[in-house]
Amino acid sequence: MPCPVCAGAPQLFHQLASVPVHSVRLFGDQAAARAIARGSIELVFCGECGLVWNRAFDPKQLAYRADYHPSQACSQTFNDFHRRLAQRLLADWQLPHGEVLEVGCGDGEFLALLCGSGPLRGVGYDPACRREDSGRVRVERRHFRRGMCSARFEAVVCKMTLEHISEPAGFVSALAEAAKPQAPVFLMVPDARRILSEGAFEDVYYEHCNYFLPDALQRLCARAGLCVEQMWCAYGEQYLLASARHAPAPPRASPPSGVADQVACFAARCAAKVAHWQARLADSPGPRVLWGGGSKAVAFLSMLGEQAAAAAVDIDPAKQGGFLPGSGVPIVAPQSLVALRPGLVIVMNGVYLAEIKAELARLGVRAEVEAL
Repeated sequence: MPCPVCAGAPQLFHQLASVPVHSVRLFGDQAAARAIARGSIELVFCGECGLVWNRAFDPKQLAYRADYHPSQACSQTFNDFHRRLAQRLLADWQLPHGEVLEVGCGDGEFLALLCGSGPLRGVGYDPACRREDSGRVRVERRHFRRGMCSARFEAVVCKMTLEHISEPAGFVSALAEAAKPQAPVFLMVPDARRILSEGAFEDVYYEHCNYFLPDALQRLCARAGLCVEQMWCAYGEQYLLASARHAPAPPRASPPSGVADQVACFAARCAAKVAHWQARLADSPGPRVLWGGGSKAVAFLSMLGEQAAAAAVDIDPAKQGGFLPGSGVPIVAPQSLVALRPGLVIVMNGVYLAEIKAELARLGVRAEVEAL
């Protein structure tokens, strides 16, 4: 199977078997959570453009619907990031009145920030959206396809969606076609550089069939007739962001030197990180809990086993009382820790460390706290 971006030859470097196909589906029944469908991960690397993808990915395994819940909107840390990002894009773009399209809009929180009380209106596409339409934001609860929109948009936004798409070249071309000739197209994906350099096994899961280095994202845009004007990383270097417009692209880039070495060392780095946490769990006193009931927790327990945690804490009421896909570990509210009295709280995403420590202090919970 050639590279879906540049048709280069792939190199296999990391394999996982029997991982949950969904990481953020809501399960109110523990047996159902444990019985979730499973798939394989075979990560391959294209030395020509730098794309990493799962060649064992089967999109038919996935179902994005109302019980799919990736929202991070309960976190003030994330909401502050979202607000600053929307302000930056609006300042850069200086859009006139008209409509903005967001593909993979979730519950439309970011689209609402872009539209605000100004001259813009928003149109979103997401089959898992649970938000009611407002006066300025309308959501189509279905997958986006080329040719769906009769009019072109003043801007096109696609955040944390492209990594789920098994045919990214055609998808980005469809996004480009939905934009007016001079309109910006904004993309945000997980940054594969950090995943590779840190051996971040907690960020490898079935839903993500693509992992982008800047070079691969730039080349993917060029195939769609888009020139990347700005590219930057954000949110603790976890996200790669790019703003592009219709224009001839510069000469094709190649992956920076050293990426091939990081790919070659990735499996060993993952194994070392798993071994660290096995030892850490064995030494910790009292119950161990994870803070974060999302994808990172599912991946962590897939590698460490369900016995690694008595519970996963999440501030999102929609998740509380449910169970993590795969392991069936219960998801509880933060106040449950008062009675549970954990000895170790493992923070799934270090970006939230200050927010979490403040909440533990407010609850009077004394425990060791360590981030992945």
